Amino acid sequence: MHNTINRIGEKIEGDRGLKSIKRQVLSLSIVIAVIAMGEIEVHKVNTFFIEFSVGSFNNVKNLLYILLIFLVIRYYGFSEEIRKELSSLWAKKLMSDPEVFELSSEHDLIFGHLTKVTGDIPDPSILSAEYVVGGCFRRGVVYWRSVDPEAPSERVYISLNKFNEKWSAFDFLKILWVEFRCQLSVVFQMRYSIEIFAPYIFAIFAIVISLLY
Repeated sequence: MHNTINRIGEKIEGDRGLKSIKRQVLSLSIVIAVIAMGEIEVHKVNTFFIEFSVGSFNNVKNLLYILLIFLVIRYYGFSEEIRKELSSLWAKKLMSDPEVFELSSEHDLIFGHLTKVTGDIPDPSILSAEYVVGGCFRRGVVYWRSVDPEAPSERVYISLNKFNEKWSAFDFLKILWVEFRCQLSVVFQMRYSIEIFAPYIFAIFAIVISLLY
């Protein structure tokens, strides 16, 4: 895990495009927040800078919002690969949590919350199952099963959004809670996580401030 963390850190430090977009998002967020609070008035124009006065923030805030959303979308695209690696870290951490999924020392049973959907008999294939995340709180477990050694492995997807007598909405919420814990754990273990998500936080802060003032 430490090697993965170091690799992600090196990617962030070496990705000039990502760092450039991050600076732009942070800068525009600060500009929106400060103008909204009435702290900037520009009055002069010369060769080195432009100085102007904003009579009403309402006249320009819509344009600034569009620019900010555009930059956030670009930043989202630049940071996609790193976000996937971070997601992979906390997903692996979740699947290694004994509360969620654990093979007994005797190797004859599986324990944990996910056995309600996977069963407790250890199919060798399911021992390498992965936790997958989709949009709109779609969650599932994926593993590759080989029935015939000469045939290609079959991808098996178990949805955690389908409820029945064994797997309820409460069980799903419990998994989401463990997921949240694992995400926080990864964030606090890696300073790079905060750097990646800081532009989103600043952008939301800027929009909230502009709506309040």
